[in-house]
Amino acid sequence: MLLRKDVLNAWKRVRSLRSQKNEDDAKSVCLWHEEEKDNFFYYKTPNNEENVPFIIGIQTPWMREMMVKHSHNSIIAMDSTFSTNKYGYQLYSLLVFDEQEAGVPVAWAISSRNKVEDINEWLMEVYKRGKQDKEDWHVNAFMTDDASAEIEAIRLSFDCQVLLCIWHVRRAWLKNVYRYVSNKDVATHIFDRLGEIMYEISDDQGITTQSIKNFMEEFKEEKKFIDYFQNTWCHDESRIDDFTPLVDDIDEVRGNSSHEIDIIDGCIPSEDQDVHGVVVGEAQRTALEDHQKNQEYMVPISVDPERTTTTIVDAMQARDGNEIVK
Repeated sequence: MLLRKDVLNAWKRVRSLRSQKNEDDAKSVCLWHEEEKDNFFYYKTPNNEENVPFIIGIQTPWMREMMVKHSHNSIIAMDSTFSTNKYGYQLYSLLVFDEQEAGVPVAWAISSRNKVEDINEWLMEVYKRGKQDKEDWHVNAFMTDDASAEIEAIRLSFDCQVLLCIWHVRRAWLKNVYRYVSNKDVATHIFDRLGEIMYEISDDQGITTQSIKNFMEEFKEEKKFIDYFQNTWCHDESRIDDFTPLVDDIDEVRGNSSHEIDIIDGCIPSEDQDVHGVVVGEAQRTALEDHQKNQEYMVPISVDPERTTTTIVDAMQARDGNEIVK
């Protein structure tokens, strides 16, 4: 009797035969690249002795066309996934958003290493392709989850705005406030205050630097957290006065695009859900839900390509919300 699992195994076998050119994975990839060069934009064979990583970039002609068409004066989203294969290589996905606001994959890259120079290598090839097809091709912003290596590589290759998910920023705050603050009530209060500052800034479409100063003064006794907060998100106190709004409206980043990218969908805690061992405050959950309802999803980080770290103000500038994990 033929069982469902037998059909599934047969299907997997056929799929494997179509993609696996050789029992040796390295040789298989090499043969695959030779046979379908039009579908690759980058290929580097590894060399352990010279510390050269394995990198492969995949982009079909159709994907290339969609990238140029839908990312010009708009946004490219970049997602990285780790340990999805037996070698533990990183998988990077680039997506754009079409007229129906649907995500369209326009490139994939697989790399054995995730250093800035490695990511920059294949991103530069993506950039060159776009310029070859459309001389005035310009990407307003890249949207990603976290990873400082990705952020720096994007700046080096595309020299554009970087947008991060607000959920990731808040998750970083949540993690570190309970790491450095022993009193749980104080920790909860700090987390709530950070949420208030974030949405105060978003609502005002500007930077309320005094609120940040007041926050650090109010909780100055929690030195470990304030040191983390200042070093990670503010660099140093003398720079707070230099913060200025990066964009007043997300449309300045996205051009005339009507795409709405729901980054925080599915990330908002439900009724008093415990996150990292902490009950999320009602005010913060309400604020996040309001942002989701109003379709406010993106927040830019540092516009200065020479800066390799982000700031709290960088993470809270436009009136749209996305976060950074530190």
